Amino acid sequence: MRNGRKREQAIVKNMLPDDFSLVDEAGRLWIEQGSQRWQLSPEYIGEGFPSDVRRWLASNPANVREGIPVVTARRVTGGARALLDDQLISWADSEGAGVIRDGAGLYVARLPKTKRIRGHAMNWTPVVTDVVEAVLALRQQQNAGEHTPVARPSRLADLTGYSYAQTSKVLALLDEEQYTTKMGAQRGPTAARGFLDASRMLSDWAGVYARVTDPSVGAQFHVPWRAAERSLELVRQTQKTEWVVSGLAGADRLAPYLTQTPDLLLYVHRDKLDDARQALLESPDVTETDHGGRIRLAPAASHIMALSRDYEGVKVAPPIRVYGDLLRAGSRAAEAADVIRETVLEF
Repeated sequence: MRNGRKREQAIVKNMLPDDFSLVDEAGRLWIEQGSQRWQLSPEYIGEGFPSDVRRWLASNPANVREGIPVVTARRVTGGARALLDDQLISWADSEGAGVIRDGAGLYVARLPKTKRIRGHAMNWTPVVTDVVEAVLALRQQQNAGEHTPVARPSRLADLTGYSYAQTSKVLALLDEEQYTTKMGAQRGPTAARGFLDASRMLSDWAGVYARVTDPSVGAQFHVPWRAAERSLELVRQTQKTEWVVSGLAGADRLAPYLTQTPDLLLYVHRDKLDDARQALLESPDVTETDHGGRIRLAPAASHIMALSRDYEGVKVAPPIRVYGDLLRAGSRAAEAADVIRETVLEF
């Protein structure tokens, strides 16, 4: 039996009630309850994101499915469940949740486990928010999924500029919240942390970031055009300090979605904000404004600049920050944020 088949069977078996049994007959899988039996056709699709489900649906037309198709995954997300439920497709994941149905009377369901509710919510101070963002950004860059180790306190201290003690305290808070967990030795060079629920951590961080960050910090500028690419050309011509893009212009580099990108969000080092502002104002096309500017200049914490990467000749803020900025902007930008999470972040 191929290893993938064993994995699929183990996932299905884990969600079945005790009065059901799983039987493999000559490579065909059946579930039985008393004198009744139903053939299953399970297939593992990966993490369990909506994008995984869409790929599976596209490659598995309904008219060629043998038995009851069962989508299996590490953890089927809410959005993925909605897609499967809409087409009455069965599913199961490694956390023991799932629904198996045949449309003719069979319906077996086990709902996802409810997260533990703490007596008090974590206090999302600026230190916590910055360190968590760095943790998430490093996870995304390493691209190792559930096996990605959590960055060590020393690495986070170097990136964020906070002390070792501060970053260690934040990591301990993440353990308490059950976002992460310690693995191996408690102390020393072999001590490590792993992710328990990176998806929930990302959602919680993004909600806090969008709510508490003041979008007016920095400066805004009016220009007589609506194309971010033209604004980028102006920035290239005028800026001598290091800069990175985020928001809609950053999303356009990471995962194009909107047909028009009118605004440009630009980050520079905190101590270079005034230099960048003066450089832009040297152009006769640029006028500083209090609100509604097509170009927005904002100061960036050290980890944002350090973790930025080049995409198509433009340095873009970490995808985690791009995602947060899009959510904060709302409207169509929030739709672009969903695309970033699904296709770039993937957790």
